[in-house]
Amino acid sequence: MPILSYMSFDRFGAPYDASAIVTDSLFDIEKYKAYSPLMIPATLLVAYGVTFASLTAMFTHTMCMFPFSLP
Repeated sequence: MPILSYMSFDRFGAPYDASAIVTDSLFDIEKYKAYSPLMIPATLLVAYGVTFASLTAMFTHTMCMFPFSLP
């Protein structure tokens, strides 16, 4: 599994096939166990973490600095 990638992978290093774990538009735990857990590269985890942190900081800042001017 590459460290620098925007894709998620299965345990074999191939791109993750989400349709392999879905039955009738529902998550199927047995297919998931038979297929593979989701392997996420470090850069994708960092990107998700920074995005979550910045959105949380923006919301907190807005609520603290302008508490009464919001509709």
